[in-house]
Amino acid sequence: MKLPFTDLGLLHKQDKEEFMKVFEKCLDNSAFIMGEYITELEKGICEFLNCKYAIGVSSGTDALYIPLLAAGIKEGDEV
Repeated sequence: MKLPFTDLGLLHKQDKEEFMKVFEKCLDNSAFIMGEYITELEKGICEFLNCKYAIGVSSGTDALYIPLLAAGIKEGDEV
């Protein structure tokens, strides 16, 4: 059985104009790390997930590595 993929273009179509405005501001200000845009994103994620903290990281690897460090997992431990 062949399953169709989600049409991501259609999914984001309604928000594309607003997204592009913010993306252009980030590009114009070279605001790729830290700063107001990341802070705003982290606050929005906290509100959406109803959690106290959220951290924007640079890669999926960091997103996996940081919680392992926080949990005290070390090299050689079985996960």
